[in-house]
Amino acid sequence: MATPISTGLITLAGVASLANNNLLSRASFILRLLTRSIRFTSKFDAFCGLLLLYKLRNFEWQWGSRKYLNFLLVSGGLSSAVSCALNWMCRTSRYVGPVGLHGVLFSSFVQYVCDVPVVSAMDILSLSSLMCLVIFNISSHSPLQASIITSSGLLAGALYRHPIFRNISFPGTSFLAQTTAA
Repeated sequence: MATPISTGLITLAGVASLANNNLLSRASFILRLLTRSIRFTSKFDAFCGLLLLYKLRNFEWQWGSRKYLNFLLVSGGLSSAVSCALNWMCRTSRYVGPVGLHGVLFSSFVQYVCDVPVVSAMDILSLSSLMCLVIFNISSHSPLQASIITSSGLLAGALYRHPIFRNISFPGTSFLAQTTAA
């Protein structure tokens, strides 16, 4: 079964992350602004994040493309809102920046923990071990940045479990899901 939303997101994030290191330093401000929320900042983040997105495509299989796209939009918006609130509450002089795909990844991890049954075998490239690698890599940058990014994604995932957020539907998602599936 095809996963058009996951494939598109992985492709966009991969291209934006590769362009981050080489081309975006000389690119226009608008291009940097557009790719800021879908790119990973380091090569290790890009590798682990893209692998996690690939493994999490099972949600699109189970939920369907429309519901998965709604989940991505709602969890991305919630994690950005929670990140802004945490930045304001911490009153830091250094702005952490956009949560980007990390918020969606951590929000997806909450859905994974709540929906997928526990398996006793631990695989080296399992979702849990990859998520730990991403968390440790983020925390190596700055403890404040790591706590805000991780907290905003996990809170967004927990908020999405509530029926109010789970039933949000954006008008263009059905059209987008149908055109990407064709």
